[in-house]
Amino acid sequence: MRAQCPACQSSNDRALALTPSKSVYYCHHAQVGGDVISLAGHILGLSMKDAAEWLQDTLPDKRDVTVPQKPEGRTAPVAQPAPPAPQKQFDPDAYAAKLTYDEHVAALGISEEDAAWLSIGYCSTGLLRGRVAFPIR
Repeated sequence: MRAQCPACQSSNDRALALTPSKSVYYCHHAQVGGDVISLAGHILGLSMKDAAEWLQDTLPDKRDVTVPQKPEGRTAPVAQPAPPAPQKQFDPDAYAAKLTYDEHVAALGISEEDAAWLSIGYCSTGLLRGRVAFPIR
């Protein structure tokens, strides 16, 4: 957030930069920055000690704040973890059985006997569809 700095009386509408998510500020006119205590000290013209005391006296005491409690008798449902999905095991023999010897394999100069012995073949389904598969063992 940007605004004029009330301490510096600067006419620049962007002189004071406040970042509430980080609880910090920076005054571009005075070239000072810091936390909430130093912001109070900068704006009020106080020392760090006096600014901290002023904030302590001005802000509500957090110990006096009551936190809402969950109503009696109501319980939140306990979420049950989902059962693990069964792991599908890769079966290399079943995969090799789907590979076929065709003109794509023959074009590579691999004989039908060698292709059968090494389980090399053309894949018509799955991830390697349209490619010749060379299993690595």
